[in-house]
Amino acid sequence: MARRISFRRVSRAKDLVRIEKMHKEGFPRDSIPDFTGAVVWEMRVDKKIAGFTAVKRYEFDPTHAFLFRTYVREQYRGMGLQQRAIKHRLRYLKNNGAVRAYTYVIEGNYAILAALIKCGMRLYNSDWAGEGAYHLEKWL
Repeated sequence: MARRISFRRVSRAKDLVRIEKMHKEGFPRDSIPDFTGAVVWEMRVDKKIAGFTAVKRYEFDPTHAFLFRTYVREQYRGMGLQQRAIKHRLRYLKNNGAVRAYTYVIEGNYAILAALIKCGMRLYNSDWAGEGAYHLEKWL
């Protein structure tokens, strides 16, 4: 039986609280990022919340954007949600006037790196985030 996968844009304060709780679940050692100015979606599988994904435009150039955090709950992994989240954000950005997207992946997170490359992101050299990460970009 096919599962229904959907994205619901989050905009209310109570929804952002739920996103922050999921962030703590997925990234327990990281502080909660500043979601101000980000576009955030809940990912749902058969109407159940499976995770979240976000994108944030750069203030200095709103035609460029950063693929922000994505988290997929453990029971929903292996369903291609990361790749769908990447495609969803890239399509959103392109449809809303962005021309370039960036992101990074911590070294060793090869599954996410592969998903980003499959979605057309390309590795590039960057000095903004230091060592220990792969930096990717895509012209939209």
